[in-house]
Amino acid sequence: MHNVGAPPQPSGEVRFRRDGDRLSVDHATPVMWFAQHVLEHSRTDPDVGLSFDGTHVTLQASNGRWIWKLTGRSWRRSSGPGTEPLFMVEGVWPD
Repeated sequence: MHNVGAPPQPSGEVRFRRDGDRLSVDHATPVMWFAQHVLEHSRTDPDVGLSFDGTHVTLQASNGRWIWKLTGRSWRRSSGPGTEPLFMVEGVWPD
């Protein structure tokens, strides 16, 4: 894993909207930073939500699908002794 310090700003944003039982995405940036522990628990293919196949992160919503490919860039932040570090990985929209 390659430590690059803090991710560049902005580090990515997804804006959601709920319409009854439907979750829609209003906006998603082409560069996103994902917590590695969240991706490790996203190995299923849900009707709505995140899935991760090891190289691509997919966000499935009622109004579409957004895909980011991991770049290999990562960073780690530790809150201090005795705490679990946070590992983040970068994804970009594939060409």
